[in-house]
Amino acid sequence: MSFENYSFPDLDGTTGQVLGTNGSGNLNWVDGDDWSNNAFDIFRSTGSVVIGHSGVPLAKLEVNNANLMLPAGIFENTASNNNQAVLRAKTSGLWRGGEFEINNAANTAAAIYGLTNGAGTGLVINHNGSGGNLAIFQSSNANMARIDKTGKGYFNGGTVSSGADIAEAMVPEGKVQNYEYGDVMVISTHTDRSIEKSNVAYSSLVAGVYATKPGVLLTEENIDDDLTGHIPMGVIGIIPTKVCNEGGPIKRGDLLVTSSRPGVAMKADLSKLHIGQALGKALQNSDVDTDLINVLVNVQ
Repeated sequence: MSFENYSFPDLDGTTGQVLGTNGSGNLNWVDGDDWSNNAFDIFRSTGSVVIGHSGVPLAKLEVNNANLMLPAGIFENTASNNNQAVLRAKTSGLWRGGEFEINNAANTAAAIYGLTNGAGTGLVINHNGSGGNLAIFQSSNANMARIDKTGKGYFNGGTVSSGADIAEAMVPEGKVQNYEYGDVMVISTHTDRSIEKSNVAYSSLVAGVYATKPGVLLTEENIDDDLTGHIPMGVIGIIPTKVCNEGGPIKRGDLLVTSSRPGVAMKADLSKLHIGQALGKALQNSDVDTDLINVLVNVQ
């Protein structure tokens, strides 16, 4: 059923104007104050109700009381087996598909808030057009961050992550289960673009450390590809690293190299050190047989 070019009666703010049907096809206007203070309700138990008006918004939900802690509108689908959207906005014109705005400067709530208790994704943006960006984030109408249609991100203020290193997703020799966080890794001589634990002292093949929590993980794979068979090898940054006292007690700032112990670094003897053998610099002291300390990894 469709209403075209229909002007809704003005609401007096106290009496609800309610358009409803029980499924019989008869629509009724109901005046009353017993609809949970809703200004305007449209309901139907079966089928659908379509409301249209030419030249102006199809519907306007507005709360003008700044002290009223109630939403302007509620859209709800309580049928657990219904696979339809609760709210859908669509336009064939030249304006936005949807707009959410807060005009109260004292309002600290989110303009858009999404919550899911299901097993699906919280937010999906699907851009089927030929140009433009996937998303733009602004502050005072100035672009602060954007993600273009190819998935590349641009950030005016830089990026901050909870990790402390940059890592490469690498395939190790053998089983991933044979490797642990903090293992010192070297370039494999058996397979292209593979790594393995270090096992000789002063190895010039040293490449990085099995990272615990990289801030940035680089990969040649697609974002949807499974990286189960890879490990994050930290190549630069602060990484917890296995060390030993094979080269003597380690002091902060000491250069570290591979030791004879598999996957473990030691203090370098500068008289023996050659280019390409230094794993990085120790950020903590260690004078025990085996230890795990923070190391500023920077192979050189």
